[in-house]
Amino acid sequence: MSYCRWNKDCNVYLYASVYGGFSIDVSVDPSLNEHFNTRAETIAYLIDLMNKGIKVPQQAIDRLTEEMMRNEPEPEWDGSFF
Repeated sequence: MSYCRWNKDCNVYLYASVYGGFSIDVSVDPSLNEHFNTRAETIAYLIDLMNKGIKVPQQAIDRLTEEMMRNEPEPEWDGSFF
């Protein structure tokens, strides 16, 4: 499930990974690509990216925050393969 994808207003592809946690792929600088286990870590990194001038849609941060406030479980890998 993706929270945002690359487009003219967004430099990040943020998605819940099938291996658990959240992956962030940065189109303008792949060295900034990261993976985090929690929403809180992911939000902090997205804010850091925004402060570096990377385009991150506020709605992606808002959605992660809302999920965190609802105490939704963090995505986990169930050990299965496709």
